[in-house]
Amino acid sequence: MPYTADQLQTLIDLRASGELRRTVGDRTIQFQTGADLDKAIEAARRDVAITAGRPAAQRRYAEHHRG
Repeated sequence: MPYTADQLQTLIDLRASGELRRTVGDRTIQFQTGADLDKAIEAARRDVAITAGRPAAQRRYAEHHRG
């Protein structure tokens, strides 16, 4: 199930507060590390972008071969 914009905002607010645990309604979310929270935020951003019809961000790497 993809993340919603509200869930994304909750994750961003959680990151800004410096906490790793929050209860929203009857659900509690907890992350082991800040890196895990950052990964969840990036996944949520991709889901929200795709749902809104925007392409997800892509990374491109240049390769160089000698010879």
